[in-house]
Amino acid sequence: SQGEELHKYFEFCRDLGVSNAQEIPKFVRIPEADVIHLDELVRTEERDNQREATETDSCEDLPERRNDAEEEEEEEEREIETKRELVHEIDDLINLDQNDDHQ
Repeated sequence: SQGEELHKYFEFCRDLGVSNAQEIPKFVRIPEADVIHLDELVRTEERDNQREATETDSCEDLPERRNDAEEEEEEEEREIETKRELVHEIDDLINLDQNDDHQ
C-alpha cells in the first residue's frame, strides 16, 4: 500500500543518515474494519443527502427550485467537509500513537 511504501522510504532515508530519526513520523496501520466503517459512514451520509434532495424536489409547493449548479456546489462542500473530518480523525490516531511513543 502507499503507506507501507512511504514507511519503507523513511526507513531507507534514516538508515542512510539522510534524515534525523526524530523527524520521521511513526506510521500506524489503521485496521481494515475502521477503514470500512469510515467508508460506510461517508456513503450513508451521501445516500441520506441524495434522499433529502429527492424528497425536496418532489415537493410541489416550493416557492422556487434551486438550480443544479447550486446543488452540486453544496454537495461538493459537504464531501470536502466529510473528507476533512476523516483526515482530522486519522491525524488524531497518528498523533495519539506518537504521544504514546514519547511517554
